[in-house]
Amino acid sequence: MKTKILLLALLLCLAQFVNGQTTDTPFYKHHFGIVASPTLQKVFINNSSLPVGLIYKRQGNGNGMFRSTLIGSQNSYDHIANQSTEHDYETTLKGFSVQLTGGYEWHMPLNGKWVIYYGAEAGPNYGWNISEYQNSFLNSSGQGSISHSQQYRTFGAIIRPFSGIAYQVTDRLYIATETAVVASLSRTKNKMTDEQISSVNQSSTETERTYTTDRSNINYKPISNISLLMRF
Repeated sequence: MKTKILLLALLLCLAQFVNGQTTDTPFYKHHFGIVASPTLQKVFINNSSLPVGLIYKRQGNGNGMFRSTLIGSQNSYDHIANQSTEHDYETTLKGFSVQLTGGYEWHMPLNGKWVIYYGAEAGPNYGWNISEYQNSFLNSSGQGSISHSQQYRTFGAIIRPFSGIAYQVTDRLYIATETAVVASLSRTKNKMTDEQISSVNQSSTETERTYTTDRSNINYKPISNISLLMRF
């Protein structure tokens, strides 16, 4: 009998605790914020900048939420080296990448501040990069230049099951981080151009090569992204 009374008292206390958590936390349907995603950092060739973007979540039924994320990055690099009076070297790199995903997640509140969640999302991505190298020379035979250009266009898609943990800073503001398994499939179109110009015989030669590469990959990302969101 005493055991039953203790169990009943425990259940009543637990119910009161859960009810207190749900009533103390205001309900907000929309979540919007910024996200930094190291996931894309090495997907595209010559892309070393940290991708950042926007994330939107909308409360569904129960503890479920629809989500959509737009992430992009761009990089540029220009270096000129005058190693001697006869040679000038210039290297230029530039590019960008963008990814759009949509998915769904389920929340499991731990207490008034912490929430764990899990879900999955998928979507397309695109990247463009170009690298150029030029060697200009001047000697007793004349002047000229040798240049090399390589351009990449990448089309792909990802599927990303994830789990995360969120901490509520205020009633409206919270931060979250996620771990994920990222499965990606992409096709890259490569175009390489070589050109040589000489003032000795006023000649110019140019060669061009194109090829396509397909890649598929599955990676585990311990820290897939970090986000800061506002609820309203």
